[in-house]
Amino acid sequence: TIYLPVGSLMPVFIYFYAVESTTGLNNQYKKPWLFFIPFSIFVLNTFFFKVYSLSTEMTRAFYIYFKTTQDFQSIFSFMFTLVLIVLSYRHIKAYRKGLKTKKSKNFQKYEWILKTLVFLFFVSLFWGFALFIYLTKDNYTIFFNLLWIALSVTIYYIGHIGIYKYGVAEERKNIRDFSDSLKIPLSTISTKKNVGLLHQKLVEEKQFLNPRLTLELLAKDVGLSTSHLSRIFNTELDSSFSDYINQLRVKQAKLYLSNTTFSNYTIVAIGLEAGFNSKTTFNTAFKKYTGKTPSEYRKEAQL
Repeated sequence: TIYLPVGSLMPVFIYFYAVESTTGLNNQYKKPWLFFIPFSIFVLNTFFFKVYSLSTEMTRAFYIYFKTTQDFQSIFSFMFTLVLIVLSYRHIKAYRKGLKTKKSKNFQKYEWILKTLVFLFFVSLFWGFALFIYLTKDNYTIFFNLLWIALSVTIYYIGHIGIYKYGVAEERKNIRDFSDSLKIPLSTISTKKNVGLLHQKLVEEKQFLNPRLTLELLAKDVGLSTSHLSRIFNTELDSSFSDYINQLRVKQAKLYLSNTTFSNYTIVAIGLEAGFNSKTTFNTAFKKYTGKTPSEYRKEAQL
């Protein structure tokens, strides 16, 4: 068998993913293959050692040479990984900052990547600690066993969440395109000035789809005090703020659930695009106002 120095390979793929998912790798680098030079050199060195050990009797001098190069490779891979993780984090933060100034709907979708990078950074620090123990002491096995466990969990997490997030993001994009094309309002316009203003903000401008919408934010937007706005909901709309917003979101979700185009879409994607911040809150609110779960409603609506 030939040892593959993946420690100098995996951080490259992580960094490439960060760049490709934001600005695009080809736009950022003309020669991205240069990042694979360390891995290529280490593979050739390992291959050379393997061929030499099979064809010639191993000498102590050559063993010391290979051990030294392996230790250098480990130290380099550790530092290379830290640098690329930091660069990935800074790249995505800078890109998100640009999106924030443009009020992009995609601003939050990189949150899971940033959290993963932070976790990987601390795993890498533990790798550095394990490497230090390995280079200075004999009893290092337990530290590397813990490191392999952490890396296994991380790889599973990235694979599972990455694919899941990508699928949900694609579904949400398609649902959003459908929502933007809708021309039919979700409620009628009142002749009362304040109620008409709320209809404009919440329905026509679709602010109810914002999962972070609060009574305070809406009051500031319409130029009313929080207490005054709360009274309008209670007296003129005969509903609390949260109930009114959630009913609008449930109506929107019903449009998606009854559309056969979205038959195989996840409940999570539909709930998030309807303005709910999680699958749990979506299920709870939907059942409260319809008596059915979203899955049950979709099954009946698409018969």
